Amino acid sequence: MDGAALSPVVVRAALERILASKTFAGGGRSRDLLQYLVEALLSGRADQLKEYTVGADGLGRGDTFDPRIDSIARAEASRLRSRLTLYHATEGREDSIVISLPTGGYVPVIVQRASGADAPADAGSMAAAPLPSPLLSVRSAALVAFGVFLAAAVFALFQLGAGRTGPGEIAPAAVPLNADFALGTSGEISQSAGTHLAISRDGKLMVMVVRKEGSTTRLYSRRMDSLVATELPGTGGAFSPFLSPDGRWVAFIAGSELKKTLVDGGGSPVTLAPAASTFSGSWGEDGQIIVTRDGGSSLWRVPEAGGKPVLLADFAPDKRELRFPHLLPNQKGVLFTAATDNAGGSIDFVRLDGTGRKTLVARGTNARYLRSGHILYSDGPQLYAVKFDLDRAEVIGAPRLVLEGVAYLEAFGATSFDVADDGTLVYVRNRSGGLSTVELIDDAGRARTLVGEPARRIFPRISPDGRHLAYLQADGTSYDLWSYDMKSAAKFKFSAGPGGASSPAWSADGRHIFYLYNSLDRLVAMLADGSGEPQTLLDIAGNYWSASPDGKRLAFQKNTPGHHLDLWTLPIDTTGPSPKAGAPEFFYGTAATETQPVFSPDGAWLAHVATIDGETNIHVRHFPDNGFSTTVSVGGGRLAAWSRTGPYLFYETLDQRIMRVRYRIERSAFIPEKPEAWMPGKLIDMAVLPNYALMPDGKSIVAFMPVGGDGSSRDHVTIMRNFFDQLRH
Repeated sequence: MDGAALSPVVVRAALERILASKTFAGGGRSRDLLQYLVEALLSGRADQLKEYTVGADGLGRGDTFDPRIDSIARAEASRLRSRLTLYHATEGREDSIVISLPTGGYVPVIVQRASGADAPADAGSMAAAPLPSPLLSVRSAALVAFGVFLAAAVFALFQLGAGRTGPGEIAPAAVPLNADFALGTSGEISQSAGTHLAISRDGKLMVMVVRKEGSTTRLYSRRMDSLVATELPGTGGAFSPFLSPDGRWVAFIAGSELKKTLVDGGGSPVTLAPAASTFSGSWGEDGQIIVTRDGGSSLWRVPEAGGKPVLLADFAPDKRELRFPHLLPNQKGVLFTAATDNAGGSIDFVRLDGTGRKTLVARGTNARYLRSGHILYSDGPQLYAVKFDLDRAEVIGAPRLVLEGVAYLEAFGATSFDVADDGTLVYVRNRSGGLSTVELIDDAGRARTLVGEPARRIFPRISPDGRHLAYLQADGTSYDLWSYDMKSAAKFKFSAGPGGASSPAWSADGRHIFYLYNSLDRLVAMLADGSGEPQTLLDIAGNYWSASPDGKRLAFQKNTPGHHLDLWTLPIDTTGPSPKAGAPEFFYGTAATETQPVFSPDGAWLAHVATIDGETNIHVRHFPDNGFSTTVSVGGGRLAAWSRTGPYLFYETLDQRIMRVRYRIERSAFIPEKPEAWMPGKLIDMAVLPNYALMPDGKSIVAFMPVGGDGSSRDHVTIMRNFFDQLRH
């Protein structure tokens, strides 16, 4: 059989076994796609298996299919890839023929196991078929077997446990093993505030924040030796999970409270303490939990049994938001992120008595101490490691890049990864690296590229006359403010000021752009043509979202003591040569989270986002507030935008799709109709940060589209065993 190609008869027999398996039962699209891809390969059409052909023909989208705005081909290929991996790791582990789908492609790879004796090869039968390398001989199969069975090997490693192997079993490798696994439940890892994954210290169990279509987030636990995840009851709206040292409990944030529940799903959540403005926490061996509170300016201790929080350290004068505390072993202290902008800040240290604070890494977020003697942290979608002296609380040497392409949330500097004490790393991939292009998309789904250069971008804002687009673009450790002329295609970078820019908003007359800079605590105004210097209007932290149509107010969100984020407005006087700000005025807020306020074209209504009992939706309130609110979105929504040419309100779903709602006003009541899908496809996932802007004509949007498709693989978790071995080289 050496050098002989596989017979189509043999391949089709293997295909039929796979399609008839339990793994593929109920997997309608996966079944159809696999059959389409294999038949295309057998008929010599492998060179035609591109994203457009697969979507248009294989998945039935037809000639109008546009892969730039419709990610079905990539999404279904990812699901098929996972099913094939699962099949060959379980019920198909004895099959002599293995079919796999390489990451990033649509041409299946078909190999014969060297030990397979029940699938004869027929050299003559394939001679006339122009089959390239994806159909391999026994000798070629030996070269690719490791790649094909990598996920199966990792699965076996988790089943066997460290150091226990028997005849024919797979022994733990001395090099890192890296493989993707389906979550074990429908839905995706949610990119919400805080952390999204947690792994037990012994590496045997992980907890995930999962969002299913049309529902809120929930926690799921999954043992590494199981293919199925367990939903944890009572965890609706949960985020930022972190595990107890013994791995029996998971703590999390939900409904402005810190809670805990058993990871086996056999209990109900127990409330431990209020948790306003808490991003995450860390559970110590001494039974104390460390969290941030009070707008993220302070660190607090909470007993694991619940009780009154005790202040550990207050850094309010620093004017930096504290995020992601991580307790060091043996009560040596706490690592945390001191945020200076949306994306992150510095990695700092403080002792448990609140003294000895110092900066360890100038730029980074999500720091973890590893038993290998390193600190692992992220800077954007990259993970870096640096040696760390635990006793002296000092870094040794320079950080080095150890992993790229990790899912990263610009809104909070949150990265989807965690590491166990046994060297198991779990993370979510992001193929786009957070990079996007700028596209103009109309109501028919047609797209035109405005800015094709890939970059990390947030906050697109269209000028009132529709001529200019303002947006933020990452430049190293901060974001610069850019302007793009929609007619001439010219773009230029503003002199935004020290610390970069955040949260831009146009003035109603289009003469100025308001934005934050310098550690998120100063509102400034800049002439829209880029001339002059930034003018400080107000020293106050907040995110500014829209100007009223008369230009007299800015609507914004900011932390209120004892609450999460609330809605405020800021009086603005633009009658003089330069704008002047008045005193901020509270508009509306509760113990829930209210964000993203946007004025209607007539100024009589304010659309905003509210997260209540874990449900995030678009609401509309009268302005000034009359005490009544109307929920507009169905199944979750954020980032509202009003049409100026008709009675429509747009918003984005929690899975990055654009919806449109027709509404009417009757007797001073806002009455929305049922939301309808406005465009196919998904925008880049920036969670709560804006990724689109509605054009004044109400017929098109400027959207940030992910480079390389939808960019993420959040229906999978990547697991790397022996990660510490990589750090030692």
